Amino acid sequence: MPERNVVSWTAMLSGFADAGRIEDARKMIVNSWKLDDYDGRLGRSLVRMYSVCGLMDSARSVFEGDLKICDDQSLNSMINGYVQAGQLDKAQELFAMVPIRNKVSSTCMISGYLSVGQVLKACNLFDDMPDSDKDSIAWTSMIYGYVQNELIAEAISLFAKMMAQGHVTLCNIYAANDRHIEETTLRREMRMKGVRKTPGCSWILVKGRVHVFSLGDRLEPQGEYMLLHI
Repeated sequence: MPERNVVSWTAMLSGFADAGRIEDARKMIVNSWKLDDYDGRLGRSLVRMYSVCGLMDSARSVFEGDLKICDDQSLNSMINGYVQAGQLDKAQELFAMVPIRNKVSSTCMISGYLSVGQVLKACNLFDDMPDSDKDSIAWTSMIYGYVQNELIAEAISLFAKMMAQGHVTLCNIYAANDRHIEETTLRREMRMKGVRKTPGCSWILVKGRVHVFSLGDRLEPQGEYMLLHI
């Protein structure tokens, strides 16, 4: 190539990492560190390469020796590498350093806890994750972990919750885009299949009496009257 910059070096290093060609990557490192426009991308790729290949001491050395790569991306690589290497204590140590937990690092720790039978820790971490972070990988990790630990009933229950969450999300998408026919049809199918999400609940105090409302509730006898005064 007539010009080799950070992008091309990083691409090559990532390719060697995916192929497990450690020696070829090491030969590149001497030249790559001399780049004037180095901004940390090479360091992140190096951490990822060592982590993928299970060379965690080398990964930690690079990670701690370069302040430019002490970010979420490198932390995720390190945490995942420690989990894959069975060094859960070191993964926990780094996970505690994450300023704002993200779905990648949380899912890695969930898988790590479940792999050693620490089901309660995995459940607590999964429950603490925001719903927006619970993607298919997080749900599947928990379900598969339950199966691994012979908790079949819990796996089936969580699978049902995952399906319900998916239906509710799709309903919300339809509603946000004014596709109310599809939304109504899907909600009807959910009722027929027995798929439901725990409804939202609220309460108000009227003349010294507490009135409780749930989403879709039609049982409150004074509901219409109270709605006029809210």
